[in-house]
Amino acid sequence: MESMLLPELSPYPQHIVRVPELTSVPFTDRVRALIDHPWFQRLRNVRQLGLTHLVYPGATHSRFEHSLGVYAHTIRYVHALMSDPRFRDTMTEYDLSCILLAALLHDIGQFPFAHAFEEIRQDLFRHERYSRLFITGGIEEYLGEPSCSESIRDRIVAHWNVEPDDVAAMLSLEVAPVRISEDKRGILHSIIDGPVDADKMDYLFRDSIHTGVPYGRFLDTDRFLQSLTVDPVGRNVLALSEKGRICAELFLICRYAMFSEVYWHHTVRALSSMARFAVRAFLRVRLEEERPGALIGTMLTRSDDALLTWLGENGPPEAGRMVKRIFARSIYRRLLVLRADEGDLEVYGQLSDLRWRRPGEEYAAFKTRFVARIARLLSINLSEEELLIDIPDPDTDRIGSVNVIPEYKDKPEALAQVSHLWASIREDFPRWVRKIRIFCSPERRAALLSRGEEKLREALEEALKE
Repeated sequence: MESMLLPELSPYPQHIVRVPELTSVPFTDRVRALIDHPWFQRLRNVRQLGLTHLVYPGATHSRFEHSLGVYAHTIRYVHALMSDPRFRDTMTEYDLSCILLAALLHDIGQFPFAHAFEEIRQDLFRHERYSRLFITGGIEEYLGEPSCSESIRDRIVAHWNVEPDDVAAMLSLEVAPVRISEDKRGILHSIIDGPVDADKMDYLFRDSIHTGVPYGRFLDTDRFLQSLTVDPVGRNVLALSEKGRICAELFLICRYAMFSEVYWHHTVRALSSMARFAVRAFLRVRLEEERPGALIGTMLTRSDDALLTWLGENGPPEAGRMVKRIFARSIYRRLLVLRADEGDLEVYGQLSDLRWRRPGEEYAAFKTRFVARIARLLSINLSEEELLIDIPDPDTDRIGSVNVIPEYKDKPEALAQVSHLWASIREDFPRWVRKIRIFCSPERRAALLSRGEEKLREALEEALKE
């Protein structure tokens, strides 16, 4: 079979590299050529979970390690899918080379605090954009000067004999494939970007190991891969046989628990809000002065701590003060928490809409009104720097669905429709995980709580009405 000629799919790889936990990543010389590229090596200095290590001390693992893990998991997905003739008989060596490259390079455009930057200016800071530019060769032109004598694109062309645009098309459905049909692209894309993809399988398990929590380790990986197949009704995505239903539900439970207890832990969200404040303060005064390519170049070439220091030193005073707080672990504290539930639903919806659906000036004006009302309530001077509002983007980290093919039936069923567990978690996720939190500086918390939570809620609602 042509696809099995790929050396990366050999059961006896040329080389392996060990990554936690007890994972052997197959290595070939041409994989090594990409990993040894300076742009890939820099991922060693980008922490996978940003500031989470200030809450979970072990969470210092890198995007480099995660990239190797996703590549290794993608190989396992491909091996598992070879048992399905709809996959085995249609995929070529070229197709599978593209998905392996996409898995390895999917985070090549990541930089420190990328998600904090993205929440402020998605058009400029979306890291997927820069991953595509690295792969297709446009990054050097964008940054304004060649940074390496040989680009990532050069090494793809020299060693893999594929169109770089086809690799980029694996990462984004916005990129048109050159030599791969849309049907095959859809299936391959869902291996690394879907409800139960190789990316999520790796980060749930890996982040659980490094944070020291058990939640992401409950995946029944072997059984899951055994049940992996192609959706038979022409949706051109992955599906699962019925024996994989429990595995898929475990997958979702792991994700739900990791978001609740790690990714959106209240202290992690407080630290993320502090970082966003520093980023926003910096961009407010420096974005027009900085050429976008030069700014992105700075972010791509600095480690987490170095970039945070640079923002503090080159931004306005309030950015510097917030950065110092982060390094000193003077973390903001919860003042008020709103859930998408009966008592808070209306205010929750208004805040979410104001932050994510309305012009940015309207949200900024609301924040100024709210801080002013709280200051009058307590008869104190209170700056916007001392009160941070964390409103998660309702369009990110959504829980999709995956089709399951029942035994003795040809027609697949959407797990979100037939699994009460899946449906319940989809319903509970915004209520219990996607909370809106208002944080304040630790020095102000006692005074702000002295008038009672109801007074704070009244001030919030009145500021929304104005």
